[in-house]
Amino acid sequence: MTELLSSHPDISLGMERFKFLYKKNQVKKKLFSKDEFFNFKDEQTTINASNGKYLDYYKQLSDKYTGSSIVGDKYPQLYKFWPSLFDEFGAEGKYIFIIRNIEDVASSFNLRAQNPRDKWPEKNDYRKAVEIWNESLMRAIKAKEAGADIFVVSYEKLFDSSLHDTKNILSNMISYLGMDLNGSILTCHKKMCSDYLNIIKSKAKTVHEGQMVYINEHADFQLLKKLLGS
Repeated sequence: MTELLSSHPDISLGMERFKFLYKKNQVKKKLFSKDEFFNFKDEQTTINASNGKYLDYYKQLSDKYTGSSIVGDKYPQLYKFWPSLFDEFGAEGKYIFIIRNIEDVASSFNLRAQNPRDKWPEKNDYRKAVEIWNESLMRAIKAKEAGADIFVVSYEKLFDSSLHDTKNILSNMISYLGMDLNGSILTCHKKMCSDYLNIIKSKAKTVHEGQMVYINEHADFQLLKKLLGS
């Protein structure tokens, strides 16, 4: 989703740019100036412009950053640190919270936990996925009930064009940011929807039968319904 949003010419989002600063409540407005944003430091992140995977990504951001109307960052656990961000950015802040199907989240956790080359803790399997998934939903609900300006989007509804009007979901998300759809983001979205159907959706799950029993018993689907409004 980060790459999708950043395909818009007026939106520039970091890739876990300040991942180490969130838990310290040290993410401040000044860090989003161009000089600060592209001055990568080890104490801020492990993902930077020297990382081969994101070399081209950050080059594209650098070329358009000054003219972008929206600048920001992506971090999977951002929901844990919303209060400090609400205080720092006030009414200027926009927050997008994306929810993914719990079976897919659990499958991802299992896969990483079973990979000896991954630094992911072995104990962080499907059970940890459920715990974190429930916590994130609860924090999002509490924040919205307190009046926080958060846009909630379903991963599947954004990318599964075989089941949903994905373009409408994309349009609503872009409108939330005060932007209009344009050709570049529509082209990117179309490709990502195709990749989702042909690659991601068909990928074999690493969740076993007994684990699904646990997931169905412990995942709080009522929270999900409440948050998505359906």
